Amino acid sequence: MVGLADLIISPFMLRAFVATAAVAALAPLVGTFLVARRLALLGDGLGHLAFAGVGLAFLLGLPAGAGAAALALVSVLVLQYLLRRGVADTALAIIFYTGIAAGLTLAALAGRFGGAIYGYLFGSVLTLSTGETLLAVAAASVGVTLLALFFRPLALASLDEEAARAQGLPTGSLQLVVLLAAAAVVVLGMRIVGLLLVGALMALPVAAATQLASGFRATGLLALVGGEAAGILGLIASAFLNLPPGGAVVLFAALLWPLAHLLARAGVSLG
Repeated sequence: MVGLADLIISPFMLRAFVATAAVAALAPLVGTFLVARRLALLGDGLGHLAFAGVGLAFLLGLPAGAGAAALALVSVLVLQYLLRRGVADTALAIIFYTGIAAGLTLAALAGRFGGAIYGYLFGSVLTLSTGETLLAVAAASVGVTLLALFFRPLALASLDEEAARAQGLPTGSLQLVVLLAAAAVVVLGMRIVGLLLVGALMALPVAAATQLASGFRATGLLALVGGEAAGILGLIASAFLNLPPGGAVVLFAALLWPLAHLLARAGVSLG
C-alpha cells in the first residue's frame, strides 16, 4: 500500500492538494453569503448553466474553461436581473435544468458525449497541470482577499438588505459581487469536484458551521475550516480507496453536518 508520505510528495497529488485547498477556502466563504440570502442552491444552478458553456465550447472548438466562464458570467447577469425582480423559484429551476440539458445536447452534437464530459461533470483534479493549479490558487486568493476586504457591507446586505439600503449601501452591487464570486467558484471547482458537485462545497460546510457558530464571521471561518478538512480528507480517502476524488471530497463535506449536530447537542459552541 502506498505510504502517506509517498502520496503527498507525488507531483499529481501535490497539485491536487494545492488546487483543492484553494477552492475549498473560497467556496465556503461565498456559500456563507449565499446561505444568508437563502440562495444555497444557486451554486448548483450555476454549475448546470456553466455546463451549457462547456457543451458550446465543444461545439465551437474552444477551450472548455472559456466556455464555462463565459456562460457563468452571462448567467450571473441574468440571475441578478431576475433576483432583483423577485422571480419565483420555479422559474430559476427551469433555467438551471435547461442549462444541464443544453450542455448534454451540445456535447452530443459536437461528438464529445461520453467520457469526454465526465471530468467536467464530476471533476478530474488528478489531471491538473501546474499552470491550472497556479491559476486556481491565484484566483482563489484574489477572491478570498476581496471578500475579506468587503466583508462587513457584504454581510450586512446578506443578512438584512433593508437595513443595508437604509445605510446607503449599494445592495444591488453587493449582491452582484456575491453572484460573481459564486460563478468564480463554479469555474474553478469544475476540475476539482465537477460542475454537478461544486455547489455542495458552497453549501454543506456552511450548513454544518451554522450549528456551532452564532456570529456571521465565525460561521464563515468555521465553514472555511470544514471545507479545507473535507478537501484534504476526501483526496486522501480517494487515493487509498481508489474512489472518485470529487465524490469523496463532497461526501466528507456532507459528514460535517452530522458531526456538527452531535457537537452542538453536546453543548459545543464557537463564537
